[in-house]
Amino acid sequence: MENEENKPRMAVVRKIALDLLNEIGIKSAPVYIRDILKHLKAQGIEVEFYERDFGEGRKGVQLTDLRTEDDLIIAINKNQHEHSKRFTAGHELGHYFLKHNKHRHEHCVDIFEKSKEMRDPLEMEANQFAAELLMPTYILKEDLKNNIGDIQTLAIKYNVSKLAMGWKIAKTVGLLNKIY
Repeated sequence: MENEENKPRMAVVRKIALDLLNEIGIKSAPVYIRDILKHLKAQGIEVEFYERDFGEGRKGVQLTDLRTEDDLIIAINKNQHEHSKRFTAGHELGHYFLKHNKHRHEHCVDIFEKSKEMRDPLEMEANQFAAELLMPTYILKEDLKNNIGDIQTLAIKYNVSKLAMGWKIAKTVGLLNKIY
């Protein structure tokens, strides 16, 4: 999913996430990860999802059968806040849907790894995918049009952190001026 200059392609990533949501028929928030996993299983993809105690350092891991590029295992750290679990699961799904499957994705939270993750185009793409998956722009625009316009109310509705919602609004063209 990288271009020639090794930069993330955010518009393409958003489109892939939105196409998935449209395919599943999701029209309101919150988006449930289990609905996406059910959709994958209905498509004949073997899916395993776990919550494990990874200790302090790791948020999640995604593994895909490299022979078929279909079968999927996602494990997330059960010690995270519920919002972080959802974002991590969305992030790991991003690696799968964006075909980042040639690598094993393990996410650490120490300062060095966090700064490295923020510069890695594949990680940036997976984060963008998770943000679009959990806070779909088309649903968010509708909520803003219907005067649900403060970050706390939106974060509760979408079952995400206020920080995640703030970033989504700040990074999506045309949304910031609709917040009151």
